Amino acid sequence: MLFRRISQHIGAQNWLAVMLDLAIVVVGIFLGLQVSAWNDTRHDRLRETEILDHLSADFEEIKTEVDEALDFHRGVIVALNTVLLSLETGTVTPEEEVSVRRGLQRALWYNTGARRSDTYVDLVSSGQIRLIQNEELRSVLSKYDELHAKANLLFAQFWEGQRSHEIVFGRHFSYETVRRRAGEMFLPGEIIAFDIAGMAADPEFQRAVHRLIEYQVYYQVWHATMANTANDILALL
Repeated sequence: MLFRRISQHIGAQNWLAVMLDLAIVVVGIFLGLQVSAWNDTRHDRLRETEILDHLSADFEEIKTEVDEALDFHRGVIVALNTVLLSLETGTVTPEEEVSVRRGLQRALWYNTGARRSDTYVDLVSSGQIRLIQNEELRSVLSKYDELHAKANLLFAQFWEGQRSHEIVFGRHFSYETVRRRAGEMFLPGEIIAFDIAGMAADPEFQRAVHRLIEYQVYYQVWHATMANTANDILALL
């Protein structure tokens, strides 16, 4: 109807009326675009709030996982240092025995630590990471994901390093029988017996203990770095 009226005004050469009609059209289009943009922005902000809630839940779990990994490696380091102290005397006191057994059992283990954030992975793959307005948060999320990828590669290398000491380290104690199921090997059970005198007289064994402590420290440092980054993310959320 408006366009018919514009045509009539043009035919009558009523240029003022034509200008007014065109102004109405332009204002109408502008208002329509503004309303659409406002709706899009409102939708994006609602979606951002939802995303931040999911990220917060993810990283609360991740922080718990990485703290558990840190506790694990601290415990192994303490236990292996107890082994070294026992080697100095060649005896193990009843108070030290639990820690010594734990060190011997777990020296070749490692905790894989925290997982990736499923929410972050989905955001990157879908292109919705742009919805997070906080540039610092986006940067730290990316940093955590990169650290996780590097940790997986490094942990595989560290574990190979640990395994290179397995034969020397296992000379003077025995585990429960290793359990197998459908070709899948489980970690060995408790230490059955150990020969502290043999360990104390074996310099290669002692060097292996020192090296295994170093690997446990490597894991600990990486888990601590990831814990700090997870804390930074939670602070920004």
